[in-house]
Amino acid sequence: MVFDHLARMILRSWRDSVEWRVCGGQSPLHPKRIIMKTMSCDLCPEQFSAESFEEWFEQMKKHYMSAHADVMAANASKSKEEGMQWMAEMKAKFEAL
Repeated sequence: MVFDHLARMILRSWRDSVEWRVCGGQSPLHPKRIIMKTMSCDLCPEQFSAESFEEWFEQMKKHYMSAHADVMAANASKSKEEGMQWMAEMKAKFEAL
């Protein structure tokens, strides 16, 4: 009985600590769930998973440079606006997942 009371007091103190608030109210015992989204390359069936569009894009950039170097070379002459439009379309597609 005394042990239970002491354990509850320690737990309460721990929850109110800075560590608890820094992690956004998520206890280390119950970590925030990470949601990974998977989207395939727009030129081939290879798939990439990431938590954010930026992470996904970094994976795609490496993939494009190795697997689709010919497409990268052909797209070098396109305008920056066309590249930004592609990026916006892919981001919208990723966010919709």
